[in-house]
Amino acid sequence: MNAPFPPLRSRLRAVDARRAALQTSLIAALNRRLVDGLETRARLGAERDREGAPAWIRFRLGARGPAVALAPLLVDGAVARVANPAGEPDAAAAAAALARIEPLTAAVELALGGELHPVGLHGAADEPLLLRLGAGDPGGPDLHRVLLALPDDLEVAPLAPPPLAAGAGAALGLRWTASVPGPSVPLPALGRLEPGGLLVLGTGPLVAYVSLPGRRDRARARFDFQQGMMVLEQDVASQEAVAAAPGHGDPSWEEVRVATTVEIAGATLSAGDLATLGQGSVLPVETQGGTLAVRVRAGDRVVAHGELVAVGQGFGVLVTALAGEAGD
Repeated sequence: MNAPFPPLRSRLRAVDARRAALQTSLIAALNRRLVDGLETRARLGAERDREGAPAWIRFRLGARGPAVALAPLLVDGAVARVANPAGEPDAAAAAAALARIEPLTAAVELALGGELHPVGLHGAADEPLLLRLGAGDPGGPDLHRVLLALPDDLEVAPLAPPPLAAGAGAALGLRWTASVPGPSVPLPALGRLEPGGLLVLGTGPLVAYVSLPGRRDRARARFDFQQGMMVLEQDVASQEAVAAAPGHGDPSWEEVRVATTVEIAGATLSAGDLATLGQGSVLPVETQGGTLAVRVRAGDRVVAHGELVAVGQGFGVLVTALAGEAGD
């Protein structure tokens, strides 16, 4: 009998594998470094960030290296003023800002393995890879922040884990987990789950929330099964575990709906690697035959195991075993 559900690899857009590896390496090289007493924070930038940058300082990496552009966004905790009242780049203001954000340029030089030489000031930058890089007191807000525009053929210098992630535990293997919010299911329906059953997740974008060991926040991530990876996007608040059906008065047990969560066991990474992950980092996802093994949690317990599958224009979980049958 043919499989009733198409492989997920045919459903989701692909991210260029080399680009994904580069942005992950850059974020790891720039994130959580200590420079002049300030802690750096790196994440992927967005096109709207590029559009909002009034002036770009262009650099040459080394004597004959690639061009890199930097737009000051925040200097000494205040919005960077690098344009004149007409919105044109102001060379004097840009030079003053550059002198103040030296810790950030030093971090970039360390990551790229060369010295940055200023070569001009422009109103736009078209390098394809955007990163937001900030620096501030450890645990505090950013004092300085810039937007980096980088070519997608850079080489990242090999760097040891930052001091914040070094030590005897840096090589310790830790596992990340991801969860996809599922539907709210009536209690009786949970009791009727059987192998071969289907839990439909809907037709919206398939988004997961990644929990990293030692991190209180959870990062939103989007799937890319073409390349077998997840790309971290942003931090989000946790969802509610149980929700009652709408209406007046207390609901009956038949009306109580329990929020489900589809959980994915991620790969094992070293503590040093986990410490440098940021928004835009890429995590590998293990798939077999275009599907992904998952477990379904209702409330505070696992109720079933299954495979994440594409269903029509949406997604779902094909139940393969109940929790007790899987040896839980």
